[in-house]
Amino acid sequence: MELLDILTVGVVIGLAALIQSAVGFGFLVFATPLILWIGFPLPAVVTLVSTCSTLQAALGARHLRASVPWRLTWTATAVRLVAVVIGLYLLTKIVTLDVNYVKLVVGSIVGLIVIAKLLCQPQPVEKAHWGWAGFAFVISGLLSGICGIGGPPLVIWSTLQNWPTNKIRGFLFAVLAISTPLQILLLGLTFGVGLFKYVAIGFAFFPVALLGYGVGLPIGNRMRKRRHRLIVDIILLLVAASTVFGAVISK
Repeated sequence: MELLDILTVGVVIGLAALIQSAVGFGFLVFATPLILWIGFPLPAVVTLVSTCSTLQAALGARHLRASVPWRLTWTATAVRLVAVVIGLYLLTKIVTLDVNYVKLVVGSIVGLIVIAKLLCQPQPVEKAHWGWAGFAFVISGLLSGICGIGGPPLVIWSTLQNWPTNKIRGFLFAVLAISTPLQILLLGLTFGVGLFKYVAIGFAFFPVALLGYGVGLPIGNRMRKRRHRLIVDIILLLVAASTVFGAVISK
């Protein structure tokens, strides 16, 4: 990695950690398209970003452990991991595509997820139908396996519940912290143990993620839920638009 690449990745990881610590998700959705833009292969990007995201999510889950619905967390994790295996299989089919096509796929997925969230505008209910939970957990796992952006389906589902903000954030932190290390292991088994060097690179960037976590956590504690969603949605739409546009003009 050249010095400019190192600095760029560091800034992206710091901002991604800030976003995730503030709202409970967003690390991979924000960081994956931007680091992919630098030119890293998709499996390597997912591995590097997932490592930093896991460490940051573990800190968040520990901080909010009293608010985490642990039984539901383990159920969501189990369902997601089954879907991750399917998603990784699909990833093996698209990884040989030209990098611009991969960028186009990733950016389009991010944009569609955010647009769907804005259109749905889910209102909290006392108890959502279990089928919605299963659907969200499966789609989350599929997207995690394909391109490492499985957080948004969990966010959309969790905001359907009449939960306090800390319970939503704690649930998201806990699911990501538990399931992502297993996802990284599956990535290594699928694409070769050489990917594990990106785990070491992820650990090297963790101090930057820790800085972002420290800045974002108190911001999230003070900010209202509606403002959380609005700010993150705007950022994600900008990331998706720039990624898709860059992939199109590079062809």
